[in-house]
This record gives sequence, C-alpha cells and structure tokens, in this order.
Amino acid sequence: MRRWVALLAAICSAPAALLAQELRGTVLLDGTEQPAAGIIVEARDATNGSRVVSTLTDSRGFFILKLPAPTTVLVRGLRIGQRPTEFGTFTLAADEVRTERFTLSGTAVVLDYVRVVGRSVCGRARARDVQVVTLLEEARKAIQSTQLRSTDGELSAIWTLRSQQTTLAGRPVAEPSIQAFRASTERPFQSIPPDSLAAVGYLEIAEDGYTFFAPDAEVLLSEEFVEGHCFQAQPWTKDDRDWVGIGFRPAQTDRGIVNIRGTMWLDRRSAELRLLEFDYLNLPPILRVRNTGGEVAFLRLPTGSWLVHRWHIRMPRVTQTEVPTRFGRRTGNRTVSDVRAMEVYGGDVREIRRGEELVFAAESGAEIEIARTAADIASLCTEAPDASHAVVWGVLRDSSGAPVRAGTVTLAWREDPRWLAGNQRLSTPMRAEATTGTDGFWLACGVARAAPVTVYASAADARSAEYAAQIPADSLGIELALRLTAPAGTVTGTVFGRFVDSLRTAQALPSADVRVLGGPQRA
Repeated sequence: MRRWVALLAAICSAPAALLAQELRGTVLLDGTEQPAAGIIVEARDATNGSRVVSTLTDSRGFFILKLPAPTTVLVRGLRIGQRPTEFGTFTLAADEVRTERFTLSGTAVVLDYVRVVGRSVCGRARARDVQVVTLLEEARKAIQSTQLRSTDGELSAIWTLRSQQTTLAGRPVAEPSIQAFRASTERPFQSIPPDSLAAVGYLEIAEDGYTFFAPDAEVLLSEEFVEGHCFQAQPWTKDDRDWVGIGFRPAQTDRGIVNIRGTMWLDRRSAELRLLEFDYLNLPPILRVRNTGGEVAFLRLPTGSWLVHRWHIRMPRVTQTEVPTRFGRRTGNRTVSDVRAMEVYGGDVREIRRGEELVFAAESGAEIEIARTAADIASLCTEAPDASHAVVWGVLRDSSGAPVRAGTVTLAWREDPRWLAGNQRLSTPMRAEATTGTDGFWLACGVARAAPVTVYASAADARSAEYAAQIPADSLGIELALRLTAPAGTVTGTVFGRFVDSLRTAQALPSADVRVLGGPQRA
C-alpha cells in the first residue's frame, strides 16, 4: 500500500505586504555597541496584550516592524536564554515611520536540572508551574524564530528528501531514494495548517494507503497545539549531554483521531531548542508498531535566525499478501495485511547561502550501509523461511530505469505434488503478491525452492512484463531486478507552460526546477 508523508518542501516565501506605519530600530547588547542579531522584536496591542506583529533583527541589529493600522503598541525584545526586555509603548499615526535605538538588558534565564519527570500540567494550570512555563517559553522563542525573516536579504537553500526502507529493528535493507532541491526560501520544510491537524489528526486513511503528518514550527506555536496538550519537565537520560526536556501529550484523546506525544529538548546551558521527538497515539491496530514516530531537529544559524534543518518520520510499511487456504478439499487464497518493515521518510538541509555568502553547510555524513544478503532480507518476513521455502526480493523499474512506486509484483508456482491414478501428477497452485514502495523495492516470502516460478510485474501506464525464475534448493533466497517496458503506442511531444504559486494570487515563480518523472528531461 502506498505511503505518503505530509511534511512538505516549501518552494518560496512570499514577501509581506507593504504597510504604511513602520517602527524601525537598532537593538544593541547591554553595555556595548555590539549589535544584537537574531532577536525577536514583537509589538503587542497595548489594550489587550495580543501579538500584533513580530520580526527578527538582522546582522546589524536592525529591524522593521510594519504595523497594520495606526495604533498604540507595547514593544519588547526576546532573546533565547534571557528574560524579555521591555522597550516601551509607542503610538504611531497613519503613515508614520519612526526610528528608535534600543538596548537588550534582560536577565539570564537559568534552566534547573531535571532529575525526574515532573508533574503534568494542562491548559491554564501550566501557569502555576514555573519550571514548565520557563522551558516552554524558551522552546517557543526558538520555534518562533524559524517563522520570521530579518532585513538581511533572502536566503537560498539546498535540501534533500530521503526515503529508506528498514527492518522493524531499524536496519536498512534497500537502497535509499534521494531527491535534491534548491530554491530561495528560509523555510524548506512545512507542515499542513494547525487547524487542519486539530480537526483531522496526524493520520489520514485512504483506500490506497495512509498519510502521516508531522508538526512544524507553525503547528508547535499555535494555540490549538498549546491548549490541546499537557506539559511536564523531563530529564535527558540517553548520554552525557546537558539537556532538559519539556514533554507533551494530548489533554484528551478523541475516538478515531490520531494525535502525537513527545518531548522538546533544550540545551540547559544556553536554553536553545535542539530536538523534538514524537510518536503517534491512537493509531489503528495494524499500525501500532514500535518506533513509529519521528524527529525534528532545530539549528541556530550564525546570523541569529533559526531553521528546521533535519526531520524524519518512521512509518509502518503495510504489505498485502495472498495466502493459500484450504476449505476441506477446496483450495483458495485470502488477502492478509501485515507490517514487515518500516519506511523512514525525511529531509535535511545541506546548505544555506545569502547571495554568495555561505551561511551554513551540513557535515557530510557517512554513507548508509545497505544490507543485501538473503538473511537480512528474510528478516522482513513475518515468519522465517523453512527448509523448503525461501524469500524473493528486488527493485521494479520502468523503461527509463526509475523506480516504480505502487507497482504490483506477482509470483506463481506449484508445490505439494502428488500422484493420482493413471500416473497423473497433481500439485497445488500457489501465489504471492507484493506492492512496491517509493524506492521500487518489493518482497515475497515463502516461495518454494527448486520450483519453477513465474513472475508478473505491472504498474499503471506501463506494459506488464513476465519473467521466469527458480530458487536453488540450497539457497535462502534470490534477488530479481525487474523492469517494465513503455506502453504500446507511446509518442513524444513538447510540454510548455508557466509556473505560478496558486496560494499567492498566481504569482510567477522564477528559477523553479521542472522535471519529467521517470525521464531525464528537466527545465
């Protein structure tokens, strides 16, 4: 069955609309003439305290707050690891542009050691727990920074999306599928809107598969998320890092709605947010597999801004298999759905530039070691192959060599031979069916050894193919590389058009990468 992930790659960030009232300023560190870069400057309504607008200071400490209407606002500066600095109250008339100079003077925030899991607090009750409030405020500062832009100029990012199949224990068993992207953006990864997640949950079930959702910065900052979860302080126990955590879980579990629980981990010394770990709650029974969940890693750039630079989701891979059954003298097949493997889908930022200046470059990690032995592949089977059966696996590709997703591979053979009267030989027809993943990988367990096997491969918009195979009697399994041919009557032509952003009133998107799936053409 197909699996999709809904943490999406953003192609561009639209500029904010021009506003008439502006409060401009420069923020300096207390007692120095050094600019304070990456500081959140926010304006709140002087009447009710609600946030009106916020921005980030650039490398010079400079910022511009564009107010939507003539109003009186309270302005303050937020720096991770410090208490907020109140800059004062300002009243701007229509079309007024005012320039001010501010000093950041907030006292340091001290994150206490957390030795045991703290008391859980929910909703408005969290205001009575100082430790929980402090941890949550520091985490939200970093998260909010990923949503804001400074006046330093637009950033360009190179990032990759990776799909990797593993065993249930987490060992890779197939080659990863990797796609690289480059575009002008400060938010390479985005989730769906918070109100949508609150309404439908973090899992959507369709006829052809499951869609897993993950939270991004906008979700974690939303009132829907904060008001709908309980929080508690947690200690870091995995290694010698000096981290503290704020755990969260749903305040209530609605029937049929999949939610998440997890922990936001902060560096105790700097109060900076490092990592979000989460798993899914209230999943359907077939998807309740250990380690189903994900991670979102946060990074502070030298410019002072923040971004989500790495994330992944671990999803159960559901496989449908035809299993032979007997009803007295009659034989037949029934479809069985089970989970034999996990699929890890995620992305990571490889490079950030401002013009020609390199702002961030990821460390080149070690290549993933791919297990290709029959024993490793056989570990994906629900039951280990016995002495007379083996495992067959491979990758299905189309005529251009690209992996085929959601293709079907069917294996047919005969076994359990017996002789009847008149020297007639009778055997039971058997079959196994597998569905390919995003990397084209497929797997069939319990195929008879030393028996001729016919393999049928098919996919939408492609001509099916037939292969002959036989597993040696002394082999645990074999690997088959299958390839489909192009459908009959295929013709070539020219495709042209104009690429626009449908969410931004059809704004044209220059320098977008347009490619033909399964082919070499790109523009």
